[in-house]
Amino acid sequence: PPRARRPPPAPGGADPRRTQAPAFLPRSFLFYPSRSEQSEDRAFLADEVRHRRDGRSAWIVKPSTSNKGDGLRIFDDVDAVLAHVDAQPARAPPLVVQEYVARPLLLPGGIKFDLRVLALVDSALRGWVYDDLVVRMCSVPYDLDDLDDPFAHLTNHCIQVGSAAYGTTAPTNEMFADGLARFLDARAAAAGLTGPARAQSTLHE
Repeated sequence: PPRARRPPPAPGGADPRRTQAPAFLPRSFLFYPSRSEQSEDRAFLADEVRHRRDGRSAWIVKPSTSNKGDGLRIFDDVDAVLAHVDAQPARAPPLVVQEYVARPLLLPGGIKFDLRVLALVDSALRGWVYDDLVVRMCSVPYDLDDLDDPFAHLTNHCIQVGSAAYGTTAPTNEMFADGLARFLDARAAAAGLTGPARAQSTLHE
């Protein structure tokens, strides 16, 4: 049966356990299947009502301890999100419920991508970032009307190798920073942008 939930806070109210994240980050909430009293369900429900557009919102749910895209799900219905959380075993790891970026920048052909940046932080909290980065791509065009297609939405390499279209967008569905720069330059030039404004406008689109 569904776990008991507290009602959302009154309009304008805030969950005192939450800290304010920068506005540019997707809104995120933690759910604890084994400790439902610590889940951020009240804040999630209030936020979903506050930000819903045209009666629809999209959320990606991620197990906090998995990798390789295992267990990732995307929903456009808050009741489906909560039902998915409730269906987890009592000892399941925490779940991250995060706003799905519904209008991402797309590569030619409508292909979704993400950036894999390699960084190293030592015990003294000194950080280094590798000069290059990897652009990981989906195999088929992005489609917000079909959230169940992992080959259109989830860029994880371990998922994309299962697509019949794998490798058709680029070898191993990957390219590096110089390839992304050429794409961004071409897109900005087509919009008539030049100089610093060109790079800034393209990256913040």
